Amino acid sequence: MIASIVLRFAAEQLSASHSIFPVQIHRFIYEKMNHSKLARYYHDSPSSPFAVKRITFVAATVMELQIIFFHFELFQAFCATCRTGETVIGGEVKLHLTAIAVHPEDHPDAGLVSYESLNHMPLKRGIRLYFRHAAFHNGGHTIVLPIPHYIVKSLLRKWMQAGGQRLVEKEVCDQQLASGLRITSHQIYTQPYSLQPSVKITTFSGNVHVLNTHEDVSLQRALQKLIYFAHYSGVGWKCAYGMGGVDVHPL
Repeated sequence: MIASIVLRFAAEQLSASHSIFPVQIHRFIYEKMNHSKLARYYHDSPSSPFAVKRITFVAATVMELQIIFFHFELFQAFCATCRTGETVIGGEVKLHLTAIAVHPEDHPDAGLVSYESLNHMPLKRGIRLYFRHAAFHNGGHTIVLPIPHYIVKSLLRKWMQAGGQRLVEKEVCDQQLASGLRITSHQIYTQPYSLQPSVKITTFSGNVHVLNTHEDVSLQRALQKLIYFAHYSGVGWKCAYGMGGVDVHPL
């Protein structure tokens, strides 16, 4: 089960957007789950059981945080320790948790999605992907282009780590799936992403139009399932720190 929760915070000071950094948010999330055995396992693992899809400052002193959990147990563990009114310390700025949304009625981005439901999404050849602060890490280098092989390789790894069902009956590799993903147009730009005051990573953002060109229906559906999964998992590097968010729009 994939679970999305949206938190809203109010800061005591103006320009909180210049004082709150993703490493502090990442630490806050893990501290909320540290009583869970599963969270302690993942804390020492190279993979993460959650993704921070977006960190949005809707006003100078108001921040919204959307977190995606890939295990329902961790979602429950996190929710059990969240209370409106509590104060979260973020560097020099104090944040007060003012709202918690776990249902679509509370916020359109909140709610639960089963892995199985991704099988029943409408089959579309054309899809628009909007990337936010994405990058791929390969051999010590940062890649800031939406290269199909890197996109599929990243999604396939995240799918397996999340414990998703087998994509197809036969064994396929990321290169086979990526061979059917064709970029038809894009409008992307690069920009630095500050993980903390002393650490910045060059990332890319923007729209990318892709076509699923697989003729084999099983490969076509497997690739589409991964693309829909990207809406929750993100793509590439540091998704647990707010990088790699993807909005998926079938055409």
